[in-house]
Amino acid sequence: MRTQVNRVFPVIAILAVLTLVSASCGDDTPAEPAETTAAPTTTAAPTTTAAPTTTAAPVETTAAEDPGVAEAKAIVEALTAAPSFDFEGPPLDVGDQLQGKRIYAIGNGLEFFFVKNWLAGVEEAAAELGMEVTAVDAGVNDPAGLIDQAVAQGYDVILIQSVDSGTVAAPLADARDAGIPTIELTTSDPHLPTAEEAARGVFGYVTFCYSCAGEQMAAFIVADSEGTGTGVIYTVPGLVVSEAMVAAFQDEMGRLCADCETGVIEAPFAQWGDLQGLTGTAIETYLGDGPLYLVPVFDAMVPIGVAAAIAEKGVEDEVHIVTYNGTDAGLPGVADGTVAADIGGPQAWLGWATVDQVARALLGADPAADELLPHRIFSAENIGDVDLAGPEHEWYGGTDFRAAYRALWGM
Repeated sequence: MRTQVNRVFPVIAILAVLTLVSASCGDDTPAEPAETTAAPTTTAAPTTTAAPTTTAAPVETTAAEDPGVAEAKAIVEALTAAPSFDFEGPPLDVGDQLQGKRIYAIGNGLEFFFVKNWLAGVEEAAAELGMEVTAVDAGVNDPAGLIDQAVAQGYDVILIQSVDSGTVAAPLADARDAGIPTIELTTSDPHLPTAEEAARGVFGYVTFCYSCAGEQMAAFIVADSEGTGTGVIYTVPGLVVSEAMVAAFQDEMGRLCADCETGVIEAPFAQWGDLQGLTGTAIETYLGDGPLYLVPVFDAMVPIGVAAAIAEKGVEDEVHIVTYNGTDAGLPGVADGTVAADIGGPQAWLGWATVDQVARALLGADPAADELLPHRIFSAENIGDVDLAGPEHEWYGGTDFRAAYRALWGM
């Protein structure tokens, strides 16, 4: 596998859309809570069930088909179907122990699609257990100041979504000293806190497997192109999840298709205003005899330059977009053919998983290392069955994650 790195550095202002994927700091004054919901009292009936794990059967292949292409097709076929609920706990006997507990949810851009869906899931699941949620926005306020506010007001647990705990270590230490656990979301692959992370007060993580997404995007390219495609992925320097996706993408492309060429486009946040120019240069560099696949690591990048560059050069038949996040920035493009594939993780489901980790923190249980949040590939194969005007959680095929979590909580 051949790899190139394309570097283009025009000077341009940062766009407001960057809040979608990176923590931003505003003024130093903590905001008034943006949203507060009070949860009703619930009574649990003890039952415990574990959701089964399902594995899709590999696709049938001809004797002459390359084994890497065949494996890639099997991966894509499995991810095209509705995901299963595979997290098994261990179960918790919640009862009424969490009634009246207060969650302080720091989201990075409360107006954005992803964050709205995550927060709706948090609020819905918290209500099941009798907890209250206050939401504040790290996209327009200093996250450190918001954490100070949570400590001063005596909240029971703090959530930091797309805010790296390492950048707010001092206020998190104050929260730790006050006995307030912190749960970090969507800043890394799933893992248990390291000693350093635990020392600064992080109880656990709830997140998607971003390196898996990188592998899955590579599999789609190999399958879709029958092993003839070139894959060029965008990296956002300094963003951990981007770096994980790029490394996994390159490794998986090489594993599944040793002869496939790959490349990397360096796209720092400061240059997102010129994504059209960066993409145009990449097309000129990489487009050859075979199909070219551009891989913006977040689908928010598609409508602010990537798609426009393809249209500007008139290469829609030769250049395809494969991206990640499964939001309203990418899935309409799948529906109209602009985007070949968008790999999404269920955001309301993420909210319920967050509350599961909250319950473990407040009940004195061990943190879950991985809530096993799934991915689904949205492409021409299944987008016709997805009602983009309907609730986001329904895009994933109706998996009843709510019932599965209730069972784990002894309800």
